Amino acid sequence: MRSWSSPPRAGSLGALLGAKVYVDPEVLGHNTVAFAAGSQSESIKMRTEELFGGERATTVPLIKRPERASDDPIA
Repeated sequence: MRSWSSPPRAGSLGALLGAKVYVDPEVLGHNTVAFAAGSQSESIKMRTEELFGGERATTVPLIKRPERASDDPIA
């Protein structure tokens, strides 16, 4: 996994991809994110703020979280 302290910037992620950007609020709660970088063996790890900072991303829950039964312990 490659990690950059100052990743290459080509404008916003949406502009770079030519697409609208949707991000799960859970992702924004992490300091860093890692994502595929063109192959099954390469990924990029960077600060979340560097990836989404200044981005016009739509924040929306993208995964279904498991429902917790009332008697389940809180982890």
